[in-house]
Amino acid sequence: MSISHPPARQPPASRWDLDEAAAHARRAAVLASVESILGWDEQTMLPPAGGAHRADQVAAVASLAHSLRTDPAQGDRLERLAAAMEGEGKGEGEGEGGDWSANERATVLRLLRDHRKYVRLPARLVEETARACIDGQQAWVDARRRSDWKGFAPKLARIVALKREQASCQSPDLDPYDSLLDDHEPGARASDISALFDRLRPSLVPLVRACTGAPHAPLDNVLRGRFPRGAQEAFVRTVAERIGFDFNRGRLDSSEHPFCSTIGPHDCRITTRWDESYLPTA
Repeated sequence: MSISHPPARQPPASRWDLDEAAAHARRAAVLASVESILGWDEQTMLPPAGGAHRADQVAAVASLAHSLRTDPAQGDRLERLAAAMEGEGKGEGEGEGGDWSANERATVLRLLRDHRKYVRLPARLVEETARACIDGQQAWVDARRRSDWKGFAPKLARIVALKREQASCQSPDLDPYDSLLDDHEPGARASDISALFDRLRPSLVPLVRACTGAPHAPLDNVLRGRFPRGAQEAFVRTVAERIGFDFNRGRLDSSEHPFCSTIGPHDCRITTRWDESYLPTA
């Protein structure tokens, strides 16, 4: 006759658990920043022929980061910490070293929320999406130069299909757009954005119509001419410094599509493109 034993009672969450959870999250964030720097390099420095290998590199790093983010031990720590913090808020017993700060509570809840999303994503999907995005970016650069939408369309369709799959995996109860929006604006929904534009539309639409229908168009002669790239770059750097951008903690580089990427603490990358005959391109 077998004797059943009750499941072992989990020890209460402690400061040690919080420290371990934070250290684990930092390791995952460092790997994610490696993926980011590979993406930045792909758009600024990578020779065109290196695209296929770069896609493999990014997919490999994305897979490693995903493994850390979905580690069951990390999930257990976060669940116990969240339960302890919730219990403390209800006046119940707290874990060893309780008395959690507001920042600690917010951090644990955000990490737990993200962990629950990550565990729903297959590693295969994470790798395929990373690879497809690099492949798509490389194809877009070439297609833009040749004005070849038809050549780029299949790459974009592939990315959209993968993002739809991601949305259905991580938040199956949400509309795909809401699921992906939640990654960037937690809790926001398409209905919130629609309501915002509904309030703005009565004022914005007449204003745009009045501008486009005005009898006199703005004179943009001052924006057209001969503007050497070196002078433009010096101007952009001066403007960036004047508004507080610290070039000891960031860079300005060139890319086909301007973007800003925060690689990590004290490392922000901004990019732009240059047109020596039309100043606003910078």
